[in-house]
Amino acid sequence: MKNILTKSLATGAVLLLTVGNANADANTDKVVAEMAKGNVSKICKGGKGAITAASTRATTSLAKSGKIKGDFKAIGGKAGTAFYKAKCM
Repeated sequence: MKNILTKSLATGAVLLLTVGNANADANTDKVVAEMAKGNVSKICKGGKGAITAASTRATTSLAKSGKIKGDFKAIGGKAGTAFYKAKCM
């Protein structure tokens, strides 16, 4: 019985982490899309500072409008990296 309970709890934890990651990815995608509304070339040419600033602006805007929820610093950081990989490389 203890083994079954342990496996059930572990499965539940994995499901929660999967849902949390899917939500985080959706938030990241929203921030990247918001960033891409700006001057992508200028953001990319501005390097890390410009990407960070654009990510902060986009994350703040979406958070204030209630379109994203969660750890905004983490979301913004992931979005900046995702933006760089998708748009600047």
